[in-house]
Amino acid sequence: MDIAICGRATVAGLLLEDPGNRDLLAVSNPGVGLPDGVAGLHRRLLHLEFDDHTTARRGVVIATAEDIQRALDWSVGHQRLVVCCHAGISRSSALAYVIACRDHPPEVALGVLTRRWHLPNELIVRLGASLLGKPEVYAAMAAWYDSEYA
Repeated sequence: MDIAICGRATVAGLLLEDPGNRDLLAVSNPGVGLPDGVAGLHRRLLHLEFDDHTTARRGVVIATAEDIQRALDWSVGHQRLVVCCHAGISRSSALAYVIACRDHPPEVALGVLTRRWHLPNELIVRLGASLLGKPEVYAAMAAWYDSEYA
């Protein structure tokens, strides 16, 4: 499982380590383009646009089941995956974890997360658990979160 999680400020440097040999799943706020300097550095690209929120409200675009399904479908067979969002803390860590859970038990997939840094977006994990048909995906993340931040 070769999944790296990062933010906009560091993704180009990470991709430069092995140009053209990593797949990039980029998440940004609606209307915000790709991070600077990534063009041509990735093998494949999926760019999703939604805000880092867990509940709908005026002016906020939240992740949908369709967004998460697109990420799951697109990432099948990835060799080396980089998942980035604005800071590399919430949306990207949640997507990386859900993608890892497709092929691994949640306890193993939690290994993509960095202790005391990642705070996976709860909505993304809930949607992913539902799409995967694995309620234990959310339960394991919630237990991990409670042990890290209690």
